[in-house]
Amino acid sequence: MGIPFSMMVSPTRGSEDFGYYTKQIPGAMFIVGAGDVPAIHTHEYDFEDDLIEIVASIFFKLASY
Repeated sequence: MGIPFSMMVSPTRGSEDFGYYTKQIPGAMFIVGAGDVPAIHTHEYDFEDDLIEIVASIFFKLASY
């Protein structure tokens, strides 16, 4: 799709829950990063609205398989 990506090199907090669920059924996980921005769940964080179109296109492509 031409969207830049990189592979995770170490687990993240959210991947713990995901790891539990994929013991039950197959799955895949992706995390959308906004670049060098303040951390989520902080007062300084401001959601990047430009990500909505990118993520929607990823989900649309996945759903079309």
